Amino acid sequence: MRLFICCFLVFFLTACQLVEIPKAQTITFTNSNSEVRLYAIRSQPGLYASNIGLNFILTGDLLALVTPSAKAQLTQIFGVDSFNTIAAMSNKEVVLIKTSSDNLQEMIGQLEAVDGIEQVQPDHYIKKQLDQATKPVSNPQNDALPMLELSIPSQCPEPLRSVRVALIDNGFDFRHEAFRDTKVLLHYDADNLIEIGGTPNKRLGHGTAMAGVILAKNFSTGEEGIAPASEIIAIEQASSKLSSMLLGFSVARMMSADIVNCSWLMEFKSDLLVSFIQDWQAQENPAFIVTAAGNGSKDACLVNKLSLIPDVLTIGSINSEKNLSDFSNYGPCVDAFVPSKHMSIHERGYVTASSTSASAAFFTGLLARNLQCGLQKSELHQKLFKNHIN
Repeated sequence: MRLFICCFLVFFLTACQLVEIPKAQTITFTNSNSEVRLYAIRSQPGLYASNIGLNFILTGDLLALVTPSAKAQLTQIFGVDSFNTIAAMSNKEVVLIKTSSDNLQEMIGQLEAVDGIEQVQPDHYIKKQLDQATKPVSNPQNDALPMLELSIPSQCPEPLRSVRVALIDNGFDFRHEAFRDTKVLLHYDADNLIEIGGTPNKRLGHGTAMAGVILAKNFSTGEEGIAPASEIIAIEQASSKLSSMLLGFSVARMMSADIVNCSWLMEFKSDLLVSFIQDWQAQENPAFIVTAAGNGSKDACLVNKLSLIPDVLTIGSINSEKNLSDFSNYGPCVDAFVPSKHMSIHERGYVTASSTSASAAFFTGLLARNLQCGLQKSELHQKLFKNHIN
């Protein structure tokens, strides 16, 4: 399996280099049954404003959801230089298409005209900007918060089964002594398309800290993370690039992850990612996908668009008095609130992590611990939803 994945990733390597769009243009595509319009900013090649309040940086490539028969026709479309599958689904594939055309709108039209090709979108990054989201009218302090009642198994000192946890985050350094016993199945960089060996990525902070909440062992005090026996699939994705995000989830699926932790926010909910996640969830043995509500004390539905996908579990934070943490986002998209303060690591020491990211990581570890102790995914899913998860 690992050899197959590595070959798949090497094959994909040549398809994802950032290029400058040579000709300013207006680009329109459909997403969430609405029209997204991108307006070229002539002074900044590749940067587009939009009618949805986000700025897009285009790579010059296109993404599309295709059937096997439609994929075979891509070679016949004028302007298509090459294409590669980045996310395989049960009966369709998400492909990344490189084109020699300087008119992406024309290419989108050509592709959409082919039977079996849908959800054609430009590959892109989202340019970070100040969040304009506002709070809803309701006061979250007076709302009933869905509390997590799932407990840590006490009669299971040793795991009864192995559980694979995929962490998608900005970077990991497993050289810390707290990870001495950690089993890393794969360490892959979805942005740079390389498997990481002995030299870790320079972006060490957030991903390493989230891994610490789940896995860390303090050998001097005996304190440890919530599920230190988890087998880890570490996927580095520091950018907002859509193809990298799809590839990250695809790697987690190919590696048969039981749980995927995404302790970060997503500003644009692409139909392509929604289709991939929904297809995965429709399979016999899907993964739990967990994200953080965010720390801006805002409506999570507005701030983290990953929370809008029904099959994703969104986690907020509560304090020691079981009240909403001052920093936690909230709202109808949050599925459960769990404590925010957990042991983790920083550089060569140990710290207390306090954020919705840490809450999401703790929730991920709690799922892993219950699965390790013999609870079936179907049973765990039923138990979660019985205990007030939306």
